[in-house]
Amino acid sequence: MDLKYLPILAVLCSLFGAKGENVLIIHPLYSGSHVLTLLSVAEQLAENGHNVDIIRWKDLHTFPKVISPRINITTLAMENSEGRWSFLTQEKSAAFKVVSLKNDFL
Repeated sequence: MDLKYLPILAVLCSLFGAKGENVLIIHPLYSGSHVLTLLSVAEQLAENGHNVDIIRWKDLHTFPKVISPRINITTLAMENSEGRWSFLTQEKSAAFKVVSLKNDFL
């Protein structure tokens, strides 16, 4: 799609309405701080009748439990049983962790 037509498409959608019942939220590779923000967006969308699928990476943070049946969260993990990456826990289904600059990079 040519981007010069994007404003026209936006105007048409606002005039005639656009229906987006299903919403997909994909988190960046590691996004501990984004989880809470995008979760609140997902909850608001669910309250407005949307079905929301969230794909995010496993990490060591503890987040509030999602109670809406309209929100489905899929958590992905990477294999790091050999400890190749210091920013992941050393296990088969590794989680992202906060990296200590002093110990891991200096």
